[in-house]
Amino acid sequence: MTVRVRYAPSPTGYQHFGNLRTAVFNYLFARKHGGVFVLRIEDTDRERSKKEYEDLIREDFEWLGIAIDESPWHGGEYGPYRQSERLHIYKEHLERLVKKDMVFRCFCEGEGEPEAEKKQVVSPDPCRFLPAEDVKRFEKEGRPFCWRFATPRDAIVRFKDLVRGNVRVKASEVTDFVVIKQDGMPTYHFGVVVDDALMKITHVIRGRDHLTNTANHWLLYDAFGYEKPTWCHISRTSKLKKREMLDALDHLEMGVRPKKPIPVIGYRKLGYLPEAIVNYSALLGWHPRDEIEKFNLDDKIEEFDPKDLTKGDSAFDISKFNWLSEKYIKEADIDRLSELARPFFEAADITPPEDKLYLRLIDALRGKCAMVSELPPRFVPFIGGVKLAEDGRKTLQEPGAKKVLGLIVNKMEAKTDLKPEDFDPIIREVGEELGVKGKNLFFPIRSSIIGTPHGPMMSLYLEIFGKDEVLRRLRAGIGE
Repeated sequence: MTVRVRYAPSPTGYQHFGNLRTAVFNYLFARKHGGVFVLRIEDTDRERSKKEYEDLIREDFEWLGIAIDESPWHGGEYGPYRQSERLHIYKEHLERLVKKDMVFRCFCEGEGEPEAEKKQVVSPDPCRFLPAEDVKRFEKEGRPFCWRFATPRDAIVRFKDLVRGNVRVKASEVTDFVVIKQDGMPTYHFGVVVDDALMKITHVIRGRDHLTNTANHWLLYDAFGYEKPTWCHISRTSKLKKREMLDALDHLEMGVRPKKPIPVIGYRKLGYLPEAIVNYSALLGWHPRDEIEKFNLDDKIEEFDPKDLTKGDSAFDISKFNWLSEKYIKEADIDRLSELARPFFEAADITPPEDKLYLRLIDALRGKCAMVSELPPRFVPFIGGVKLAEDGRKTLQEPGAKKVLGLIVNKMEAKTDLKPEDFDPIIREVGEELGVKGKNLFFPIRSSIIGTPHGPMMSLYLEIFGKDEVLRRLRAGIGE
């Protein structure tokens, strides 16, 4: 048996970490078993589905480097891979259930959208027992209707979930649910079962919120006589509120880390590295056995086992994500990083220096950067004049700051052949003589030279600016 799994997003909005995490787990499982990873577009919500969202799904996966085997764009022998192109298949399957007297027309109506499509009814539904003459009369009147599944009252649903264990549900607890809506489109329950069965999906790995739907799906598999897949319901990811994510996306600022989760496209715009996003998404509900949290996804294929997935909900931790992202930028190939940064320099209207100095500064300034868009502002003190930031201004007003700067200036002037590597020893000498260390020692120096107390190693300043310019900036910090 070839393992086949699928990720089935709806093109009704942006993808976020919760969606992506599901795709990553499916990808890992497929690759571990030498199987097939399918991406299917569930676009039967005609009002909300948009091509732009479908295009973004494709772009996200290409950018993230997650290889898909079958999809609307890759093709495959079990297509079409868009539900909107499979309506003839759903119609044929509905007819099979009609012949078996396993579905019935529901003529219930409400305001706006037909109540029959959205209400939670107590089974059995009243329309299930409509006399044949009433059904014919309603049809003749043109009264709209949807199709509901006639849930067998005495059935027992039993299945083993790879994360949740043994699950047992009485069919009498399942409503007579809608399978085909009034507009002729399949519901989620109907479409997903027909598609998964015909696409030979062997394992369904999806969010825990679908666990309650599985009884409906189990009954439909039984009705069609299809072999049931193995189900695996993974934990939910908390702190991913759609409205908040969209609002945060609308207020992105280049170089400013978002304080709340945003859709994947937002991280791409800000310059987060795709491998950091994929890595962190895998940590939402799963932890490697070696406890090493920074890893290449493909290196974890053999280790991945759904049994290791957590049952409890996982929480999106923006601080941890940024910590991981910083590691990726710090270890990124310098040539790749420099090319990724160029569009952000252009957007910030900052002209980077020539190539050799550009690469040197990229390497020196990338520390503690979680996203590439944080790099251009860090260049400003090195390619223009000092703009004293508020934290730098406060630092220079601290007692003892000017003493530190004055002694640094004296020692630098006394040294005729001053090299970049000499700067740190001079600073240590000053610290020992004045009895200061840490921020009281380093913050005034950085604030004078680059305008802020936070920055790269001290030797870089002499390397980039030279002795005369460093002395000029230090004297300016003293007020001379």
